[in-house]
Amino acid sequence: MNRKVFTLAIVTVFAWFALPGCKKDKVEDLILLDSYDEVWLGGWDGANGSGLDTDNGQVYGYGSLKGASRFVDIFFDRSAFFSYDADGSELPDVGTRFAPTSFTTAQFDAMVNDKDFRFLEPKAVTDSIRFALNDVVLFKTRLGKKGLIKIISMTSPTGDLKCALKTQER
Repeated sequence: MNRKVFTLAIVTVFAWFALPGCKKDKVEDLILLDSYDEVWLGGWDGANGSGLDTDNGQVYGYGSLKGASRFVDIFFDRSAFFSYDADGSELPDVGTRFAPTSFTTAQFDAMVNDKDFRFLEPKAVTDSIRFALNDVVLFKTRLGKKGLIKIISMTSPTGDLKCALKTQER
């Protein structure tokens, strides 16, 4: 009788893990990424805006930041990303947090879903991060959406930044 119970228990466990929603990282659970291959941001001396809406890759200049404050997730200047307006006190902390990654630019380019970073979490206090060329930076917005930014080029720490952006679709 114990053998039958043991066999039934094993079959039940296997059947349980075969049910939808019971496996970790199933393909259908992975979130596809929206990709923006060429996003230009500008620092204090830059020609482009310093505020970025990660939902659509839209960049906002200083003159339009106040009106777009509910959309802006990231601010750029001085070779760093910020969750607040680092050049003034016009806009409050928007709640985005950052973390460095060890992803290469080739790994970033190959990503089509969030499998490689979905379980990474920035520290709750990391409201800014410095970066260098070819770095890949993780971010998480106040609404919980995660993404990565690849640093492509920069004219100076306070000039223009060319980056690529990948964010979770939902």
